[in-house]
Amino acid sequence: MLLNLIETHCNVLSVDKFYMKHNNHGFDQSLFLYLASVTFPEFENAKQWRDISFNRLVDEIGVAFTSEGVHVENSP
Repeated sequence: MLLNLIETHCNVLSVDKFYMKHNNHGFDQSLFLYLASVTFPEFENAKQWRDISFNRLVDEIGVAFTSEGVHVENSP
């Protein structure tokens, strides 16, 4: 039952419409999706999740840090 829950959760996280781009929630979503994809490679969509989450993480990191490597803080 737990594996079914993880698989369903990852399928939802992989949908672009559900993804919260360029904020801490989007980063966390992408990180979980990536970790689940490498932890459970036996899932049918694991490779797709890994590819999606890796690309999202690269984008999130690119937005969260300046070219000098300084973190961009979005909250006061």
